[in-house]
Amino acid sequence: MNYAILTVGNRDIKLSENINREFDGCREMGDFLLTNFSKLKDKIELPIIQPFLDDIKKRKIKIDKFYLIATDQEYGDYKKSDTINFARVIKLHLERKNYKVKIILLSKNVNNFMSNYSFFENRFSDFESDKVNKYYILPVGGMPNINTPLLLTSIFIFREKVVQYNVDKIQRNAYQVPFNQKLLKAIENEKIKILLENFYFASISNISSDDFIKRISKYTYNRLSQNFDKSKIIIDNMMIEYLDNNLMRFSESIANIRNNSEKKLEEMYFSARIKIEQSQFVDALLRLYNFTDNLLLEEVCKLYRLDEKTNSFRKWWEKSYKKISKENPNITDDLDEINGSKAQLSQAGIPLYEKLIKFKDEENPIFEIIKPLISITELRNKSIGAHGFDSVSINKINDKLSYFNINLRVLLQKIEKYINISFEKSDYSEIVRLIENRLEK
Repeated sequence: MNYAILTVGNRDIKLSENINREFDGCREMGDFLLTNFSKLKDKIELPIIQPFLDDIKKRKIKIDKFYLIATDQEYGDYKKSDTINFARVIKLHLERKNYKVKIILLSKNVNNFMSNYSFFENRFSDFESDKVNKYYILPVGGMPNINTPLLLTSIFIFREKVVQYNVDKIQRNAYQVPFNQKLLKAIENEKIKILLENFYFASISNISSDDFIKRISKYTYNRLSQNFDKSKIIIDNMMIEYLDNNLMRFSESIANIRNNSEKKLEEMYFSARIKIEQSQFVDALLRLYNFTDNLLLEEVCKLYRLDEKTNSFRKWWEKSYKKISKENPNITDDLDEINGSKAQLSQAGIPLYEKLIKFKDEENPIFEIIKPLISITELRNKSIGAHGFDSVSINKINDKLSYFNINLRVLLQKIEKYINISFEKSDYSEIVRLIENRLEK
């Protein structure tokens, strides 16, 4: 349904002919016109409302119901200027054109902006906005202290459904004003900027009205959730519709994650870094644990010249540890114990990888980051992400890292330096900049 909301002011009615009579305010004039409506109806002019009616007729807009906002004060010096009778005259005029009309009256604190804002907020809060198609508003005839609260309340309730009108008094024509689109867009952009600070791409995709931002955010959220198949579909479809060189880069990244162990390692780190930025520390530690496991395994593969990993990790590792044992006959006896027991080459995982690296190179620089990483993953083991219910916080993480005279930020810097990557140059950071630039257009 389409609704029209019009504010009624003391300039909304004129007579095309002089009737040689003075009126003490529009209340009295409106009362006279009501009494003599049958005689004067064709001489009544609506200098503000008529151009609006002409425009909606030209645009073939069907209005299901009109609301007229008028004043009817109980007392005060301005009572004679109340527009209630003008509204009644306009109602009769519109009903002659077969429109349904309802008058809404303000009777208290008419000049008070906040009072009027509360009035309209309460009056329209139960309005069935889901049944509203368009909400046409002409906040011109009334007082600024009524027009502005009405306009803003309408926008915040009906949002993009609002079509604001204004009237050129000289040209006597009505035209649409895109104020609400600009206001809502500005509010939306500010929300998105705040969400970008912590990489909340799922929320951005839900609130953005920009198709490009919505879809690139869905791509990023799915990628962050390791739903790479879905993110590949999204970005490839975008490439068909948008000419942006970045999209090709993001599409290729998905393939690289699958096929390149170094890129896969980078992705693990970047996703963990984002979870840290979001203060989702259990999830972050789960990802860092996976990162640690893969980082150590990559180093083991280099040191022991292992073949490229296959899809079946179990079969690949069985082949690999037999190769290690064959080329290093005494390795099982020489490896440090793991948790008080003799190390078993068949037991793939962080503890064994760490011992295998140490066996080959005790001074390997990887230990500078691995030792603190292993230390904080102990928190993960006691959290809901593993076998317990202990909470994880930045303070608990930094308490663990204090043993190594570093904090989490320093550890992240050391990781990036070791594997020669930069979060600021990652796809995730690039997507943030891409969205920010689009918001500025």
